[in-house]
Amino acid sequence: MERLRLLILSGLLAAALFAPAWAADQEEDGPPMLGCQKRFEALDTNKDGKLSMEEFLARRRQHGKAEESFKGRDRDGDGSLSAEEFCPQKGAGGRPGQGKGF
Repeated sequence: MERLRLLILSGLLAAALFAPAWAADQEEDGPPMLGCQKRFEALDTNKDGKLSMEEFLARRRQHGKAEESFKGRDRDGDGSLSAEEFCPQKGAGGRPGQGKGF
């Protein structure tokens, strides 16, 4: 029982110590959509307003799962991702927390 109490207290202490740093990072990045839009723009190396499979995979280490993710996001099946497909919360009906580019 004492170990459990110590574990819980350690977790609470860690949360208290790191929460201010996490909050500062969130404020710096702005709203989640803006962070996603920045990731989209960074991946769009040829600046054509869409991500090819090659651009999407360029910063990924596990290509198998990334390819599945790409195909799942490509709603219109055109072989590229628009900003709305990459960041679904940007479009109509999107839910917060979706569209994390990384």
